[in-house]
Amino acid sequence: MFGLKARLGITTGVAIMAAGFAVLPASQALASARSCQNEANGFLEGCANVNGSGLHINSLQGVVTNIGVGDQHMVHLELSGPHGLIKNCPTITVGSLDSDSCTWSPNANETAGSYCVTVWQFASNKWVARAKACVGVHK
Repeated sequence: MFGLKARLGITTGVAIMAAGFAVLPASQALASARSCQNEANGFLEGCANVNGSGLHINSLQGVVTNIGVGDQHMVHLELSGPHGLIKNCPTITVGSLDSDSCTWSPNANETAGSYCVTVWQFASNKWVARAKACVGVHK
């Protein structure tokens, strides 16, 4: 979990970066790339962080941040890539102004394409996608 100062910094940085759905390329010169997106009601934010170079992915980290007041219950992250589902992360409660993360660490060359993090929340008796952020991985 992150401290309040770190969360405020993340929220500020993400607010600047999160102008909707974005796919950012990771290139040989770029050791990592990050993309974030807020949900429509503004409570949950999802970020995809890819660390690597070219097609080599050290890790894909999904981060969910609750930027609202009050706990957000029954939330989970899904990590996906060009071939579909990579990892379904455990269901959690994200506290007010708090964050949680889930990581996949292949440390290998992977298929070019979009690597995404989707934030899901169980609401009205179904799973609802609240935010989706992707990073494009290419040679």
